[in-house]
Amino acid sequence: MTAYPERIAKELNLKTRQVENTIYLLDSGSSVPFIARYRKELTGSLDEIDITNIRDRVTQLRDLDKRRESIPPHWAVDAQGRPTTDPQAALEGFILPMAGHKGYVMGAMVDILSGVLSGSQFLDKVHGPYDPVNRSGAGHFMVALNVAAFQSLADFEARIDQYLVSLKDVPLAAGHTQVFYPGEMEKQAELENRSLGLLLPADTLSDVARVAHEAGVGALLPF
Repeated sequence: MTAYPERIAKELNLKTRQVENTIYLLDSGSSVPFIARYRKELTGSLDEIDITNIRDRVTQLRDLDKRRESIPPHWAVDAQGRPTTDPQAALEGFILPMAGHKGYVMGAMVDILSGVLSGSQFLDKVHGPYDPVNRSGAGHFMVALNVAAFQSLADFEARIDQYLVSLKDVPLAAGHTQVFYPGEMEKQAELENRSLGLLLPADTLSDVARVAHEAGVGALLPF
């Protein structure tokens, strides 16, 4: 086995043997709930959160090793603040704002509004989705504007319709069929999923079926 277990064990404050055994069980096809419930003797009684963190981290490390793609030098810095083209070093460091100094201003305002103002964490106290140890600390900022305080609602609706027409009325790049406004792809996907159903991975369906049968409601499943 690679050095993944030792590295993950250090990151998650676990024993290397626990991580090694958990990775072996996951690679053998066992689900997270199954491992947590029935393989305590191998994992040292790890719970589902620990096992999920191990699964996600080893998947990330394997993907990085498989791709080994470099990133542009102006995208990120490593943990010491040095420009890097290594995606793993970037994850452990900081992603730089886009658009130079203008992006810096936008990033600072987002942090002030969603972090400082909201009472959440900010700057280096916020941890990303690939951090398996620390709480996120991320906050959110939402604002509601009274359109009528700026112009009539009818005028606004006419102007926003004109805006969307202009936004989409441009030459298309090769291989594309339309220009999407923000949120349009998700809306179309929602309509399609509600009409055709949501396609779930086979392992997810298997876990749902197992839990349903354990709860005595397996006969109610449509699959």
